[in-house]
Amino acid sequence: MAATAQERWVLDHDGHHLEVEGRKAPTRLLRLFIDGEQVAEEKATGKKAAKVLHDGLTIKATWDRLGHLSVVALVPDSTDLDVKGVQDVKDLVSRAGETWFTPPPGSRAARRERLARRYPRLYAARHVAAAIAKVLLPLLGIGALIRLPKPDIDLPEVNPPDLPDLPGIPWPSIDLPSLPIPDVTLPGWVQAILQTAKYWGPVLAATLIAVQEYQRRKKQREKAAARTVDTPPPADTGAEHKEDREPDKEQDPSSGRVA
Repeated sequence: MAATAQERWVLDHDGHHLEVEGRKAPTRLLRLFIDGEQVAEEKATGKKAAKVLHDGLTIKATWDRLGHLSVVALVPDSTDLDVKGVQDVKDLVSRAGETWFTPPPGSRAARRERLARRYPRLYAARHVAAAIAKVLLPLLGIGALIRLPKPDIDLPEVNPPDLPDLPGIPWPSIDLPSLPIPDVTLPGWVQAILQTAKYWGPVLAATLIAVQEYQRRKKQREKAAARTVDTPPPADTGAEHKEDREPDKEQDPSSGRVA
């Protein structure tokens, strides 16, 4: 069954109303509608991503593990990018130039976006919590296994058969030159950092991802607020136009008629 307009991601861009809908089965498709008309349709390039190109517009979308669209974004044209400074490079890496579509009301993405707006720092910190859990759970699991009593089971002895001697292979003898490698001893604190990198490395990477996501969502909220301000108010109809067409009528108290 085709998705309805309420099930589409929407964005107002350059005076046009853009809508995107995604089908998850049997083949993941991404459809683009402009002002109510379907103008493009593309199959997903992988299990979780798809891209639609139309008339200079590039729209990317990703699906979550349950097959629902999680992010739909309007991506700027690469020819329009003007990278001149460090901040431009940061914006390029963090995808700050993208403009996100608004998810359909009641969808998983809308609930997730509402949670991210209400608790932006806590929502971004989920990456750090997941990384800490990945580090701690194996340690706790190994500790529990060590404390478990080991069963005393008598295993039968297996006598392997005698194999014949294999002939020797005359490998060539090559004298390689010896390179003078300096004997470098790292300080103790450096060795401690390197030895524990498998524990703090994932947490550090998750922290950087969380900061980047928080900044990216903050940028998208600022863009959405700017679009709301730029949207003109609806035209007044009804009573005010009627008052403009019909001037105030005064009643003559002596005759009881309207002047």
